[in-house]
Amino acid sequence: MGAMRVFRELAILLVFLLFAAGALLLHYSIVDAGNNQHWDLLAGALLCSLGVFGAFFVFRPTTHE
Repeated sequence: MGAMRVFRELAILLVFLLFAAGALLLHYSIVDAGNNQHWDLLAGALLCSLGVFGAFFVFRPTTHE
């Protein structure tokens, strides 16, 4: 049994948290322009990308079921 099948619920929660944190940082950097806008934008894009990358591995179909 693979580790992804055992920790699937935890991986789904982690993907959701990464994507939500990234979206929050992106929204904050767009709404509140300031000195840290570029870093917030970069961090938000990175977290959203990690969330989407993790979702690819969590929700892909497997042939071992």
